[in-house]
Amino acid sequence: MTSPLPVLASNTIGFVGLGKMGFPIAQHLLTAGFHMRAYDLDPQRAASLAQFGAEQREQLQEVVEPGGIVFSMVPDDVALIHIVEGKDGILAHLGPGGVHVSMSTIAPSLAEQFEHRYAQRGATYLSAPVLGRPNLAQAGQLTVLLSGQPTVWERVRLMLSHVGSIHEVGDRAEIACVLKLLNNFLIISALEAMGEASGILECYRIDSRQFFTIVADGIFDCPVYQEYGNMIGTGTFEPALFPTMLGMKDVLLIEAMAERLGLHLPTLQLAKQHLRDAMDAGWHQMDWSILAAFASKDVRQPTFHLSDKKEVE
Repeated sequence: MTSPLPVLASNTIGFVGLGKMGFPIAQHLLTAGFHMRAYDLDPQRAASLAQFGAEQREQLQEVVEPGGIVFSMVPDDVALIHIVEGKDGILAHLGPGGVHVSMSTIAPSLAEQFEHRYAQRGATYLSAPVLGRPNLAQAGQLTVLLSGQPTVWERVRLMLSHVGSIHEVGDRAEIACVLKLLNNFLIISALEAMGEASGILECYRIDSRQFFTIVADGIFDCPVYQEYGNMIGTGTFEPALFPTMLGMKDVLLIEAMAERLGLHLPTLQLAKQHLRDAMDAGWHQMDWSILAAFASKDVRQPTFHLSDKKEVE
C-alpha cells in the first residue's frame, strides 16, 4: 500500500465547472477559507465567483497546481473528457501527488479508466458525485459519495465536509458513480410509478393532488414523493428541479451500465420511452417528472372512466 501523500503547504485549489451545482459548491469552499483558482467555459461565471474571492483564470491549465488539488463539476462524460484530456487538460498538468476530485455524474467505466491513467502519472483521480439539487448545494447540505484511493481521502475530507455529509463508499473510483446512478434509477422508478398511479386516479376521477399529499405525509415522507408528487399532482413541471435532458443523460448512463453487466431493467426502459416522448414534444427544459404525464397516458389506453360503465366486473 502506498504511503499517504503529504498535504502541500499551499491551500490553493482549482475548480472547474461553475454551473448550478458547481458555483455554490465553490462558494462554500471559499467561505471556508480555501484559496481558489476558478475556470468555466463561460467567463462570466468565473467572474461572478471572483466577487467571492476566487481568482478567475482564462485557461483551464491555469487552475492546475502541480501536486495540488483540482475539483470539477461538469455536466457529463463528454465535458469531463474535454477538461481531462489533451495538452491543456488536467491530467497533463496535475503531476505526481496531484489529486483530481470529480463531482460529476458519469459512467463508472470512465471513472475506472481515469483512475488508472492518473495513477500511471503518480496522480490520483477520486470520484465524489453528490446527491441533491442546487438548493441543497447552496445550503451546504449535499450528500457526497467519495470513492477511490483511500490514502488520499484525508487531503480532501475537510474540503468536502463544507459541501455536505460524506459517505466514503469504496477504494475504486467507479463505486461512487455506480451508487449515484442507482440513486437516480430509484428516483426515476418512483416517477414512473407515480405516473402510472395517476392513470388509475384519472380513471376514477380522483384528484391526484390529494392522493400524493397523503402519500408524502405517510410512509413515503421524503423529498422525492413530496416535491415530485406535488409537481405530478398539480401538473406543474417548471421551474425544473432536474431538466428532462439531464434526466435522459442519466438514464442512458444507467442503461449502458446495465448492458455492460448483461442486465435488463424493464422499469428503466419504460421511463426512457416516456422521457423520450417528452423530449420529442419539445419539453427538454421541463422537469424530468413530466415523464409521469406520459406514463399516465399510456396506462389509460384506451381511455375510459369507471363511472362511465354501468357495471364493473
